[in-house]
Amino acid sequence: MQNFCDALDHCGFVDLGFSGLEFTWHGRHGEEIIWERLDRRVANYEWLARFPTGRVKHLNCFTLDHRPILLSLDANREHQKWRRNPFALR
Repeated sequence: MQNFCDALDHCGFVDLGFSGLEFTWHGRHGEEIIWERLDRRVANYEWLARFPTGRVKHLNCFTLDHRPILLSLDANREHQKWRRNPFALR
């Protein structure tokens, strides 16, 4: 694991963080239920400068053991897109 962390540092990657539920995976070990955040999104500073409003959101999913992850490059436009009424007359 240390080698992986060193590689991230060497490449200048930073964790993008997230919104939504903390864990992206769940499973069982015997009777114990395990919840983990296995999936992460990283980017370098060049990417961050290019997509300063980029955001990561963990979505809900009740049929899989992994949660889907949405990467919005323009969080402001994405929010407006989903707020529109798809059935409105134009």
